[in-house]
Amino acid sequence: MKKLTVYHILVGLLTLIFLLALSIYFWGKERWSFVFIIAIVLLSLLCIYLLYRHFRVAIPHLIEISDEVSTGNFNASLRRRVDKTLLPLVYSFNRVVNNFKNATHFALHIGEGKFDAPFQKAGEGDLLGEALIEMRNKLKKAYEDEEERRRQGRIRGEMGNLLRQYQRAELKTLCDAFLAKLIPILDLNQGGIFLIINEENTQPFLALVSCYAYNKKKYIEKRLSINQGLIGQCLKEKNTIYLEEIPENYVYITSGLGQAVPQSLLLAPIRANEKIIGVLEVASLHAIGRENIQLVEVLSERLGGIIATIQTNEQTKKFLEEATRINTELMSKEHLMRKNAEELSRVKEELSKKLLEQQQESNLMKYILEAINKTNAAVEFDFEGNIISVNEMYLKVMGYQKEELIGQNERILLPKDEIDSQRYQLLWESLKSGAHITGEYRRVSKSGKEVWLNGTYNPIFDIDGRPTSVIQFAQFTTEEKEKDLDYASKIAALNQSVPVLELDLHCHIKTVNQLFANMTQYKRNQLIKKNFCELIPAKEDFQKEWEQIAAGEVKNIVLAIIAADNTLMFFHTNFCPIRNLEGKIHKVQVIMVNITEQKEMEMELLNKQEAMREALEKLELAQKEVKNREAELEVLLAQERAKNSIFSAK
Repeated sequence: MKKLTVYHILVGLLTLIFLLALSIYFWGKERWSFVFIIAIVLLSLLCIYLLYRHFRVAIPHLIEISDEVSTGNFNASLRRRVDKTLLPLVYSFNRVVNNFKNATHFALHIGEGKFDAPFQKAGEGDLLGEALIEMRNKLKKAYEDEEERRRQGRIRGEMGNLLRQYQRAELKTLCDAFLAKLIPILDLNQGGIFLIINEENTQPFLALVSCYAYNKKKYIEKRLSINQGLIGQCLKEKNTIYLEEIPENYVYITSGLGQAVPQSLLLAPIRANEKIIGVLEVASLHAIGRENIQLVEVLSERLGGIIATIQTNEQTKKFLEEATRINTELMSKEHLMRKNAEELSRVKEELSKKLLEQQQESNLMKYILEAINKTNAAVEFDFEGNIISVNEMYLKVMGYQKEELIGQNERILLPKDEIDSQRYQLLWESLKSGAHITGEYRRVSKSGKEVWLNGTYNPIFDIDGRPTSVIQFAQFTTEEKEKDLDYASKIAALNQSVPVLELDLHCHIKTVNQLFANMTQYKRNQLIKKNFCELIPAKEDFQKEWEQIAAGEVKNIVLAIIAADNTLMFFHTNFCPIRNLEGKIHKVQVIMVNITEQKEMEMELLNKQEAMREALEKLELAQKEVKNREAELEVLLAQERAKNSIFSAK
């Protein structure tokens, strides 16, 4: 017999109502109305009772399972048999539970880092599924970003270690090592480093100092104009250039299988203190990611700082060598000038003495002039500046024939800017008054070349003491003047590159350049007249060195200097005594090179060596103790063997 269902009850109730309605229709409404009402009430009560009995079990079970699901127990489900009318509700409920189970498993997979775990939404309106998928995508992106940051951090660390390792190497060695590390680690294929080269008497140009391709070093010499091609454009714009459409025939990547045009090209400016000093160019057979582009930009700036340091060190070394050479030449020139001055003074004294003694003997003056003409240039003027006579030395240097100058005014030998100058007019006014004038003069040769001479205009007097003419004795100093200007420019360049001081013989600072003041954080007016010993911690040791320097000995010393903030700075210092024309030392020139960073590294190395020495001593003590223990064990073993032999004999 089939089980009574709600469907059966409702069908019976409707049938009964239909039969009652027929009876009322055929037998009269009034007689059956009361009976009909009673029957309807009884049938309603009967239906309510049957419905109650039917749902009495299913509804509490549904409520119980719903409570378990609401507390997070997704293993619960409706497993009891229910009426068919409740089956859609059961199926929907179980589907909700299964969706929650799937969402829970998917969330667990995400928590374990399995971002590619499969998950399907329950439907178009599944807000929980959409939220979980969006959460998965965001967490996956955050994970990938974190992995990329770690990768970039690792690469920056490795490249930083490499730059520190090669920061004191040669420039080419540093660039070769940089590219050999950078190209493989970023999965690139080819790269090159172009640096701006400034040479004397030439325009700046770009030189390829290093290149790398397919794990093979290519030694290529390449020189470019700073405005040429994409590299010149990168220099001009001072920005990174990235291309995925490479100009035809621009570059090829070569391997054992042939040649291929790269898919992408990256040019990054190499900066040092906001100044562009070169370009880093890399190419790849695949697109270069934005992260790698940013990484190349950062690494190129770090490389620029190291390159600038190496170039500065090389330039400082050259300046120091040049300064030493200039000091030597200056001392030699000073000695020569002193000798010439002494010779000229001696000749003038002899001339004055003989002129006073033999004023009336013109022949004697002629002989004296001939003697002077052999060692000095001489020219005689009247008081209007017209040339009366001129010797061969003067003619040879100025490039004229004698007849071209005789009768001409001295103005034809003057530069245009001095012909009408007040200085030249005062010169002749003084000569007309009988004064002799000594100085350094600028003249122009026949070829238009500027000529410098050092000489004296001497008025010549007759017997009555009246001036009759002017004779000039001179030595041509054009070459010395050019050297002086060259020395002055080099010394100015030296002042801008390294610290330079001048000390008097009591070790007080006479002059100091701004570079030393900037390095030690003092003001220049604080240093002037300050005793140099006050800047040195080891005053007593330096005082002994200073006594030798003041005696004329050149010294190269490594000094510790106390800066304004009481920190110690180390300098490689050159003390060069300077002599005056009398040969006496009147000051000391000091040229310094900052080696603080090198000194700190040396001290760090010494500390590490000391630690290593202590560790070796401890190791030796431990080895000695082990040897002593081994000796004791050997003695004990020998005693034990002796005992065993005695017992065995018994």
